Amino acid sequence: HRGHRHVMDTLNNLSDANNCLATCVTFRNHPATLLRQGASVDLITSLSQRKALLKDAGLDLIVDVEFTMEMSLLSPRQFLDVLRTELRMKGLVVGPDFAMGHNREGTVDVLRKLSMEMKFELIVIDPLVFLGKPIKSHLIRENLRDGKVKSASDMLGRNFSMVCPVTHGDGLGKKLGFPTANLDIQNNQLIPKNGIYATWTKVDGQFYKSATSIGVRPTFGTGQLQVEIFLLDFEGDLYGKTLMLEFQSYVREEIAFPSQSSLVCQMNKDVDRVRILLSDDGRGK
Repeated sequence: HRGHRHVMDTLNNLSDANNCLATCVTFRNHPATLLRQGASVDLITSLSQRKALLKDAGLDLIVDVEFTMEMSLLSPRQFLDVLRTELRMKGLVVGPDFAMGHNREGTVDVLRKLSMEMKFELIVIDPLVFLGKPIKSHLIRENLRDGKVKSASDMLGRNFSMVCPVTHGDGLGKKLGFPTANLDIQNNQLIPKNGIYATWTKVDGQFYKSATSIGVRPTFGTGQLQVEIFLLDFEGDLYGKTLMLEFQSYVREEIAFPSQSSLVCQMNKDVDRVRILLSDDGRGK
């Protein structure tokens, strides 16, 4: 998100000034899933998305490691020793609430003392603020769970997106006149609040306007959560493809309709609304 980008911009500038490689260490798995029994963390980005975003941020080296129980027991000094030995770390750029090592004992104050003892530069930067609050991953998750995709995207610095393969559905959308692509949601992928969204869908390198439904189809009482995409002005077979879905605007809540015909009438209105909401965005041009 933009807060991370703020840290990386500082890292890039300092690495250039000191003739060093700008390096990011990221965990393949979220530490909480290992340290808290039964914990599940909804991911804003997959590992592949995260690495692509880090590369776009201009970093020279991205190191992804598996967070293990053995790693969780390392003291802050031991963790820093690993960074110095394996990556020849000369400096560390962090935010004010950063912490590392066993039980998060390596707070900024602890790191300041260790940086003087271990002879590396520590740079602590102020957080980036959005609407009076520091930009944090948990705040972005809250906004997405509330359907506030625009606010979430403002904090991300990009549209919130999901990259998922297309799976076979039951063909109901096609029967209603709106053939949809059903996404196979990946493990721990954060899914926004149920409802209808104006979205962009990337297929084979090209973006298409799309209306996306997240929900349980209450009109038909199926009860299973699904993410279904109707691509506007698209012809072709999507089965077997992996799509990137970008959320731009929340259109309406998911509701049960009294009849199939009233649902189809609303779906036509939804598509018209999506066209309007996406008309000023040149992404598909």
